[in-house]
Amino acid sequence: MMTKFIVLWLFISIAFECFGDYFVKKWSLDSASIRMFVYSIVFYNLMLLSWMIVIWKSKEISIVGTIWLLLGHGCLIMVGAGIFHEPLTIKQWCGIGLAAVSLVLMTI
Repeated sequence: MMTKFIVLWLFISIAFECFGDYFVKKWSLDSASIRMFVYSIVFYNLMLLSWMIVIWKSKEISIVGTIWLLLGHGCLIMVGAGIFHEPLTIKQWCGIGLAAVSLVLMTI
């Protein structure tokens, strides 16, 4: 059962992942930046810890994991396309739409 506590920690975990993705992308663009590398590791570790709280309280790894995966990918797409201006093709937009449909089906 998805309680408010689980949903809150799920979004906290995804937020940490988004920050980690952002900093690892910044590091990849400027590989001399040790600071971006360290930030990405810190945020990925925070993501892992918050994800462990979700699993500990939820016990439904298949459903919660799928939701986390799809929302995390959505955040990653927003970081890539929105912040770093990476282009998306029509086929990729269709895939994003199908992912959204699967997210709805998993939560019904």
